[in-house]
Amino acid sequence: QTLYVLLGVAYLGGFPHLVRTWEAEGPDAAQRWLRRIAQGQGLLAGACCAVALPLSPWIAVLAFGPDVGAQAGPLMPWIALAATLAGLRLFLCDLPFQLLKRSGVPLVGSALVAACSLLGNLWLVPAHGAQGAAWVAAGAMALGLLFSYGLGRRSGLTPALGADALKLLACVALAAWTVHQLAPAAPGARVALEFAALGAVALLGYGALALALNLGGLRTWVLGRLRRR
Repeated sequence: QTLYVLLGVAYLGGFPHLVRTWEAEGPDAAQRWLRRIAQGQGLLAGACCAVALPLSPWIAVLAFGPDVGAQAGPLMPWIALAATLAGLRLFLCDLPFQLLKRSGVPLVGSALVAACSLLGNLWLVPAHGAQGAAWVAAGAMALGLLFSYGLGRRSGLTPALGADALKLLACVALAAWTVHQLAPAAPGARVALEFAALGAVALLGYGALALALNLGGLRTWVLGRLRRR
């Protein structure tokens, strides 16, 4: 829910500018705005994943209590990943089709995700239960994201995001690995305090890596702001 709110805010902040740019300046300028929206949403999504993936046992205990949380913990990383991919598809990769008034493309993408989810659940849930359903959710959302991104690239509006995606994956993976090394094996008695401390480490590590790799143009933006002062 937190991630959807953040991505929704980024969408609402950028989409009116995108529409005005599309109408006034054409596809090339609109693609530049789409890149800016993608950079902002990528930074937000990466920050959420850097916290949610390594700290899923703590989130599960805080959300459901110690008894249910112990069982839900292994599912949480896959659920967080599925939510991230679904949000990026909805608030980013489907934007070109809104500009082009091709509403059928997102509908086809949703149907593809639903079909993959149904078939995947029929295949994996009998053997793996809820864990299998979580795997299927993440895989189906990844397929939907790639579908929308690929058609968006063919439309000429979606910018190439491969390099940015690799930087994002590197930042999230390194930040999550660092937290995993520092975190205890399981949540202790002070779950909220542990989560706050480890979450701060995750965000600081992710931010430092994002600055170092200039993820989403973050270092360029920070240096530009400092020069203005």
